Amino acid sequence: MFLKNSREVSLRIFILLAPGCDLQNQTVHVHHYEQIIQLLNAHSGRWRHLRAQLPYALASQLSGAFGGSHSQLKDLRITGYVSNINEDGMHSTALRSSWKMRSCRPSPLRVEITGFRIRGVEINWNNTIEVTFTSLYANECLELFRRAPRIIACTIINVVIGHDEGLPELTWLVPTLSSLKTLSISFSSGISGSLVMDRICAPALTHLSVSGKGSYDYVERLIDRSPCQLSSLDVGEKGHKFPDRVGISSIARKTPRLQSLLVYGLSSDDFQIIFERLAQPLVYSESDLPPSRFLPQLSTLICSAYPEIPLPWSLIPSIFPPGDADDDT
Repeated sequence: MFLKNSREVSLRIFILLAPGCDLQNQTVHVHHYEQIIQLLNAHSGRWRHLRAQLPYALASQLSGAFGGSHSQLKDLRITGYVSNINEDGMHSTALRSSWKMRSCRPSPLRVEITGFRIRGVEINWNNTIEVTFTSLYANECLELFRRAPRIIACTIINVVIGHDEGLPELTWLVPTLSSLKTLSISFSSGISGSLVMDRICAPALTHLSVSGKGSYDYVERLIDRSPCQLSSLDVGEKGHKFPDRVGISSIARKTPRLQSLLVYGLSSDDFQIIFERLAQPLVYSESDLPPSRFLPQLSTLICSAYPEIPLPWSLIPSIFPPGDADDDT
């Protein structure tokens, strides 16, 4: 009744079914969800915001109505998963791991995808500015960057080992991501980290967060290649060692505008060097240039050493002189 009476009003659709819910033993059966989905499909031209968390067999049915060619969908958040529901007579296996709309390809601004391969989500990525994707192969990451050249903020959770055979191999560079400002990405292996990060260029990047196993030496190479003016850098994971051969102090020298630095598992040498340089007094020159200081704009520092070493307490007063007492450091 509401859908009929609301006429042309844009719709925010939420249809969520928690993973692990056994519909076989519920009073509400699968066909009731199918009826709801078909009712929503009839009004797909008004979908503005769509958030779905459903078994693949149901998610693939949330595909809009036949006929028409317009979509005003701007926010797409969809999670698909394997379920124990009785799927007799439902969509074929080939469709269960894909999502698309029947009459058109929507062009959302914001996209959040879990449980689907990138080639299984049929949308127009040209206008997407924010994207979150969970569990991608390395070549899928590059394909995402290629398809969505205008993204401003990108989060990729868990880049896994292997590659999607339906996409190109890792032999090509991604076009310059001139709009990308925020990138948060985690890797399940060191190999996947370098395969992705060594093939992108992001000159507008200001916030970078990387985590996972293996070396982080690609961080400095990305900064050199772009070059970008980072204001926030988050590297490493709690409880994991940061490779000794990666000098975070070298990265810091190339990012003088850093306001926030978070790094876990530093070598003891790098840990000590950072504190010593932060404690150095201002360096004056004979010219009219202002005095320089290591990471002069830094306001937030969170770091740890591996193995654990004592905090150099004697340097703290020099790092935080009385005039900086009000800083959020």
